[in-house]
Amino acid sequence: MRRSRVQFPPRAPLSSCFAQPNLSLRLRYHFSVSYLLLNAMRPRQWSKNFLIVVAPLTSGAVFNMEVWPTLVLAFLIFTLISSSIYLINDIFDRELDRLHPKKRHRAIASGKLPVSIALSASFVLIVIALTAAATQSSKSFLIVSGYLVISLF
Repeated sequence: MRRSRVQFPPRAPLSSCFAQPNLSLRLRYHFSVSYLLLNAMRPRQWSKNFLIVVAPLTSGAVFNMEVWPTLVLAFLIFTLISSSIYLINDIFDRELDRLHPKKRHRAIASGKLPVSIALSASFVLIVIALTAAATQSSKSFLIVSGYLVISLF
């Protein structure tokens, strides 16, 4: 008799969620999805967002400590928005990426990361980034919104 494949996360009644095997499988699933999602957000590309510091650095304003909170927030906003753009682009390009010898191993193209999770995460990142930009200033909101639109279209 053949055993059925384990579904991730395993479908079990709530009372059995606290049993060691089910909890272990659930934790492994959530950690692997979190890892895949973080990897799909391409953290190695985040260093490009340090270009935000170039203008204050060349003007000497970077040595003013009052500028630092704004710089850190701007870096975080652009990191969030660029990560969401990477996720959306990977979702749209997944069919072509499956044909590419290297890109086919990406989390979304390989099917390891569900599109629904990537799309939801992207939406949350966009909302957080635009909200943070709007709280900083209307000009920041327009810049980040423009960057989002230009990057996607």
